Amino acid sequence: MDDRRGLLILAVPLLAGAGLLAVFLFRAGAGLELPPRRQADAVPAAGRPAERPVPAAAAPPPAPPVSRTPASEDKIAKATDEARVRSTYQNFRTAVATGNRALLDALRPILLRDREFALQMASQELATATSAMDREIAEKTLEALRR
Repeated sequence: MDDRRGLLILAVPLLAGAGLLAVFLFRAGAGLELPPRRQADAVPAAGRPAERPVPAAAAPPPAPPVSRTPASEDKIAKATDEARVRSTYQNFRTAVATGNRALLDALRPILLRDREFALQMASQELATATSAMDREIAEKTLEALRR
């Protein structure tokens, strides 16, 4: 029993040292380059298509000119308000789709402050719905806003 325990105590550090040595040798050998290919390997074999060089990527189109004049405060306020209503509408739509009554009741008064814009978004969503499920959710959302 003591012989096995002694052997185990010696074997574990030896195995760890061998592992570290192997890692060191593999990392040191990683910088070596492969020998050059033989000329016979460069010629495609019969029945195998020749490798084609990959064309260089085209340069990206130039960026559009940036306006150096800031937008007016009215435009910024309007865009901010529209973004707020859009995000609230998306949350309201999700509440309608999932049947989350508590969220519906919390978001409805917020959307009703901008009722016309919310109705316009719901109508647009209904007009552009591509699947039956999207159309059904858009109809339910529009109906919930009209109540």
